[in-house]
Amino acid sequence: HITFNAMMILVVAPWIERRSGPHAMLLVFLLCGMVAAVVQCAVRDKGTCGASGGATALMGWASVMVLSPTPLMTRLRLSTAQFTWRLTLVGVTVGGAWMSIRGLAAPSPSGDIAHLVGILIGVAAAVSTVMATRLAQKRRLSA
Repeated sequence: HITFNAMMILVVAPWIERRSGPHAMLLVFLLCGMVAAVVQCAVRDKGTCGASGGATALMGWASVMVLSPTPLMTRLRLSTAQFTWRLTLVGVTVGGAWMSIRGLAAPSPSGDIAHLVGILIGVAAAVSTVMATRLAQKRRLSA
């Protein structure tokens, strides 16, 4: 579990950091990790509270970001490796969400709630970032 979360952070965090900046990436990771841990502990009092929410938030954020086209992406064609990486990231995120939803019915304490909260907050943060960026671009073009 820890190894998988660490690998996802290692793969996804540098990409998010280059695209959105180190402060935004760190803020999303820490806030989502804390919120997810609090929700996990509140809902399942025997549950463990770790950094799973932060890791899955980064996965959710990156999944939205790889699916949203940028001006540079519209001018370039994606290589097979880039396409495969993007598809794999989205697949792992959706698969992780599905496994967490199925795990909610299990009586054993696990981080399923933290995983789902992290993914949802990460996706919401990325969608709001993409929307704010597009709105700013439209304002610049109309000015």
